[in-house]
Amino acid sequence: MKGIVDHVQRVAKMRAHTATHLLHAHLTQIFPDTKQAGSLVDQDYLRFDFQAPRALSEAEVVMIEQHINSEIQNALPVIIKEMSYQEAIWTGAKAFFEDKYGDVVRVVSILDSGQEKKLSVELCGGTHVSNTSEIGAFVVVDQEAVASGTRRISAYTGPKVGLYAMDQVKKLHEIAVVLDCTPKQISEKLEKNQKEYTQLQQQFQSLQDQILVTKISSFAEKSKKTADIEMVIDISDDSFLMSLPLKQIADLARQHYSTQTLGFFASTGNYLISCPAGSSAKELQKKLGLQWGWHDQMVQWKDSSFKEKLGL
Repeated sequence: MKGIVDHVQRVAKMRAHTATHLLHAHLTQIFPDTKQAGSLVDQDYLRFDFQAPRALSEAEVVMIEQHINSEIQNALPVIIKEMSYQEAIWTGAKAFFEDKYGDVVRVVSILDSGQEKKLSVELCGGTHVSNTSEIGAFVVVDQEAVASGTRRISAYTGPKVGLYAMDQVKKLHEIAVVLDCTPKQISEKLEKNQKEYTQLQQQFQSLQDQILVTKISSFAEKSKKTADIEMVIDISDDSFLMSLPLKQIADLARQHYSTQTLGFFASTGNYLISCPAGSSAKELQKKLGLQWGWHDQMVQWKDSSFKEKLGL
């Protein structure tokens, strides 16, 4: 029985494998202390895990892509030699000390265009292309965190780069249709839409604040007073106020009633007490026997017996 080698699959994996060595070399230039934490090589696809204190910036990813594609275009030789393990270490070959090596090891080197400097030197028993031009092309498609201090890069090589580019162009056209513009106008249209969205947000916030001021003034007129709180406002029956955070309501109310102690509560049991400067909301909260809060001038929590504790 004879084994049959799938030549297309084998070459596709060789492209990805050699590209992985180039990627590792460039990551070492950005993170000198990095170490490989895992690797997967498939047909024109590679996944590389490495130790790093942070994510790569967009500029760094672009730089890696540009350098590797330049090395592909420069048709750099990939040299494979067998030598003693000690000799390989002396030449500067990367070795993964969790792996076990024999007395004779296989060293894969990628030389620069002048063939005076080695871009990458690693102990490796896998298959590789003989020249970087055979990789065809390289593109990073994703980077993510896989564990604390460990990052992962996924990339395509060979024909998959072209397919990936076609897919990205298709998506750009789909986005352009949604934005009612051409693909070249997408950035300009998004910038314009963002400005309009920001303006609408500001207008909405201004309108919301106006409604809030009106409602707070209305509620203030019918608010209740206790020995400790000058204005106690129940917002339970107002759906608009109930949809907003109590702190947002209180922050605006403090602008108009800055010298008074204010209390707000809702049907959910949520409450907030705001005190003017010089008074302690925490001390008042403690005195009333309410569950704890967080700020010296403002406390907020949930207590279903809020009204009873205030004697309302």
